[in-house]
Amino acid sequence: MKIIGISQRVEVMAQFSERRDCLDQNWGKLFENIGLSLIPIPNNLVDLRRWVELHRLDGILLSGGNDLSFYSNTINVAPERDRTETELLHIATDYKLSVLGVCRGMQMINHFLGGKIIPVYGHTNTSHTLKPLAKLNILNDFSNVNSYHDWGVQLIDLADSLEPLLITDDYTVEAFRHKFRPWFGIMWHPERRQINGPSADMALLSKIFKQKR
Repeated sequence: MKIIGISQRVEVMAQFSERRDCLDQNWGKLFENIGLSLIPIPNNLVDLRRWVELHRLDGILLSGGNDLSFYSNTINVAPERDRTETELLHIATDYKLSVLGVCRGMQMINHFLGGKIIPVYGHTNTSHTLKPLAKLNILNDFSNVNSYHDWGVQLIDLADSLEPLLITDDYTVEAFRHKFRPWFGIMWHPERRQINGPSADMALLSKIFKQKR
């Protein structure tokens, strides 16, 4: 069984003076249903590369939650998570690992590769009809998706090494793939209720993480 590492959001628990790593329980169920083993990746490790090697990861999923501290100064930022995910993308590059960025994770990939993100409006707690920009292959089943973000990637701000696959009416990129690496980004949340039903997302995750490297 392939092992996929998933990054975690940071929640501040002021009453306990704690910064907690956390993850939606639905992720575990989703990966169990498609026959993949999911391991949460701690934030703030001293030697993250060694941790990845010890757990023999076959792929990495950058999950949603938290704003990128490169763009925002709200209480929702987590610099330790930004450092962790940046290092994960360096490791994925070196070991040629499959990567999927979800929502914030997609934004992180674009930032890492030299693109930009900007505030977007009308994208929080809603749904979007999608327009294809390329021969989609693994995204043919997605025409309408959930949306829970207030930062996004416009077509003009997409990194040069990324190919846009799906956009919304306001030209916000909803899905992309790397031109040379097995990296994908989507702005919707597979772990939450889906308009297309769970089977489309399970098929997408299977194709990304079960493909041979």
